[in-house]
Amino acid sequence: MQEITTKFIESSIAAFRAIRTFVFQKGAYPRNFDIDFWKEEDYQDPDLRRSIREEFELYLQMLVNVYFKYVKALDEATSYIESEYNNLVINSRNLEQSLKLFKGKYEEAMFVIEWQLDINKTLGNYLIPLQNHNIISSQDSRDYQKIICCIGLYYCEAVNVVCEVFDIEKPWNKNRPETIKIENSKTESTESGATVVEDGHTSQITEKNGRSETKSIKRQIPSEFAEYFNAPFKGIGGNINFYEKLVSSLTDVTRERSSYEYGKIALLIYKSNKMLQRKRPNTFREWYNYFCSIVGCEYNSSYKPTNLSANDALKKEFYYLLE
Repeated sequence: MQEITTKFIESSIAAFRAIRTFVFQKGAYPRNFDIDFWKEEDYQDPDLRRSIREEFELYLQMLVNVYFKYVKALDEATSYIESEYNNLVINSRNLEQSLKLFKGKYEEAMFVIEWQLDINKTLGNYLIPLQNHNIISSQDSRDYQKIICCIGLYYCEAVNVVCEVFDIEKPWNKNRPETIKIENSKTESTESGATVVEDGHTSQITEKNGRSETKSIKRQIPSEFAEYFNAPFKGIGGNINFYEKLVSSLTDVTRERSSYEYGKIALLIYKSNKMLQRKRPNTFREWYNYFCSIVGCEYNSSYKPTNLSANDALKKEFYYLLE
């Protein structure tokens, strides 16, 4: 029997993991630029300007290292993944177990990179402010953008290959906010045996001892939602992490909320002082539409702030939005 080699499959998994670790630990730029505390006079401080410039160069170098050390290795491995997979299928004595092992590792290691290395966010929060204050040049900014885009491009190409070969759902198709559309008072069956119910949660139908059982699967709130809230609300600086409380309430499978109640919650958030001013949409309608896409509730264009007053129960549950 031909020797089974999975050298490039394993090296691609290692590269995926390394990229994921870097992105979630470091991100595309220093996270203190998301806290929204910068003032014009801050940028005039010579020591701070020097520190920001040094930090910029450090981040650029880290991104370059990630590209050459991990992304290029991932790109190289991608060319051999399909042939190693075919060899595995032909020669493996424990094919099902082997495929399950590698699929599990890939699914754990892959993520939606554009949600984390968001070039528009990087520009708006980091590069443009630095460029406007002459801390970096236009060329510096272009170089920075180029390396981030290269990382994202090669990464996504590798994900596409792996998902096609191993028949894995692409990470950006999972919990994709803009595709969550749920009809009120309506239940839809899906191909996998799952049922989407009106409160926005998914129920998985399983068989046990000859009987059908329904198990509720907790909805996931995309990480981008956190970007709308200020640092103290998210527990930064030793504060209570009320953002976690908010997410817990919005994903609690024991709570059956109507679309009307979700509208009230959206208004509570919109009117609170916990949102970053620069992220707050100009109109409630725009925010409500986005909020519905995030939590998976039905958007109702007839809901207006004037008819979405929160009752005492909601005020008690979301008291931290009223403080």
